[in-house]
Amino acid sequence: MSGTAVPLVSREGSVCHVGVFMRASPGRLSALAGACALVTASLWTVSAEAQPVIATPSGHGHYCSGTRTLGSPSTHLQWGSSSTLPCVSCTPGSFCTIQQAGLWNPNGVNRVYAICADGARFWGAASGDSAILNVQAAAASHPRCSFNISPKELPIFNRPYSAFRDALLGVEGCEVVDGVLHCYTESNVGVGNGVDLAGHTTFSLAQLGIDGDATTSRVDHRAHFSINHPIQDDHGGYDWRPRFDATGATFGAARVRAVAPGRVVSALTQGAGDPCPGQVEVFIRHIVGASATTAYREEFYSYYAHLESAVVTAGQDVAAFQDLGEMGQTGCTDPVDHIHFSAIRIRNVTGALMVVPPIGPANWDTTGRRVIDPFGWNGPSYDPWAFFAPAGFGAASIHLWKSPSNTPPDWAAH
Repeated sequence: MSGTAVPLVSREGSVCHVGVFMRASPGRLSALAGACALVTASLWTVSAEAQPVIATPSGHGHYCSGTRTLGSPSTHLQWGSSSTLPCVSCTPGSFCTIQQAGLWNPNGVNRVYAICADGARFWGAASGDSAILNVQAAAASHPRCSFNISPKELPIFNRPYSAFRDALLGVEGCEVVDGVLHCYTESNVGVGNGVDLAGHTTFSLAQLGIDGDATTSRVDHRAHFSINHPIQDDHGGYDWRPRFDATGATFGAARVRAVAPGRVVSALTQGAGDPCPGQVEVFIRHIVGASATTAYREEFYSYYAHLESAVVTAGQDVAAFQDLGEMGQTGCTDPVDHIHFSAIRIRNVTGALMVVPPIGPANWDTTGRRVIDPFGWNGPSYDPWAFFAPAGFGAASIHLWKSPSNTPPDWAAH
């Protein structure tokens, strides 16, 4: 299906009024209530003044998607090199509202997702702008379509954890993929390792481009599903243990370090009445583009949990590999030192320009689940949490890691 635009035609189960068709339990659907309307540019803001900015990776260009309430066409979609300004003609004066504005790769694979005001959804994946053209053509007869263009790769994160080695390595049910340990056993910290891209929904295998009649509520980035790889339901990140030597002993207290330059938006310890009392966690905001205020940028949070202690504070700017604190086992975790790492997309999410989740111990993402897999989507079909999620809830996963060679040899310094 790569390179072709395929409208969503399955209407099994409940139907949200923007055409989000999903099989889900009443409990799961209730969590999504009120979130089905097509979200126009949700301009929630976090101060970006003087924040460190990650330069646009070489070769990436700009794109802009907007919708018009009056005039024709009702959809604005333009793209070009990094020197172009495709949003310049989408202005309030032309009754145009910017829905998505970010980065794409003219020389690499891009995944394109469109959600239209009448509920139609389309997707495509191909090199260059082929998928953009295909999806644009498929959506041409539908009103006010918002297009998300996500490059398959956006190399901005350094890979500090590739030097880590889990004690479960070699145990039945564990394997290493792209330097990351995936464990599908029922014991120890490896259980559920990875991101469940099914989010809060249940899919048929056919919807994922996989032969079979079964359904699943757990899907990893390779389209492995709960029947053959029981990842933890709704797990939103990767769990890595500290570095071990040949005898299994740790190299002392492992330090947790930032994966990229950014600004700490929260460094907190959950209180006695919170879901995970005593859990020490850090959130860092990362901006990718020419500046913190350019229209054509991508934004992410990196999230680090279970620290023994944190040495950074909210509002502090950090560099790549900067020490954030000591790895630990605080909060909701097994009694094993490890780091839970998540990547959260906050700009150019499904059906919305910006959705910044509230940061707090009660539930750090109560408005939706925009956790993405930092290893990107590598399944045979579409990224389910980008294609099926209600507007403002889901997000397309992007491979965010740079080469492992960017990892310093003393990453797990003790």
